[in-house]
Amino acid sequence: MVNTDAEILRVRRMLGDAAEMNTITIINELQTSENASVVNTRYKQVKSVSGVWLATDPDHEATDYYVGIGEAFDIYTGEITLHTPLPGPSTNVLINYTYYKGLPEEVIDEMVTNAKQYICWYTNYEFDWTDTENRTKIAIAAMTWRAATGALIYMYAPDIMQKGYNWAIAEFKVESKTWAGSMGIQD
Repeated sequence: MVNTDAEILRVRRMLGDAAEMNTITIINELQTSENASVVNTRYKQVKSVSGVWLATDPDHEATDYYVGIGEAFDIYTGEITLHTPLPGPSTNVLINYTYYKGLPEEVIDEMVTNAKQYICWYTNYEFDWTDTENRTKIAIAAMTWRAATGALIYMYAPDIMQKGYNWAIAEFKVESKTWAGSMGIQD
């Protein structure tokens, strides 16, 4: 199933600021290591790591435990594998890194595809997704809501509310559920 740019854009608009891809650089984030060789960042979707130092070294004058050779971090979880082991487990460290705030295109595309498949399955009706029939308009509204909801869930959201996103989705959710409910499309 191929999704159109308009469908992707509709979901991005619904998500507001949450869907905008920006990079944010974090300097001296205080974390406690998992063990002597692994630390985790607070935010996920890590783009790059510029260093990991002991918390007692805020000026970064001593050993950088992450020397930046290769990509020894997991972009999705924020787990960083250190090139030099820390003095011990549960060590307080300072991390400098850059992460992506927002949703990558492929995530939104996947959520739109999943939402379309779900709606076709749930209604037992194969939609064209391009015609202007009321039933299709309602399915598109429901698809957009479901895709946006899936995208938010994808964003591993314990701290979504702390990120100060602009929620266009809140008002649309009630409206789309009302339309969809009258046509037998529910979530």
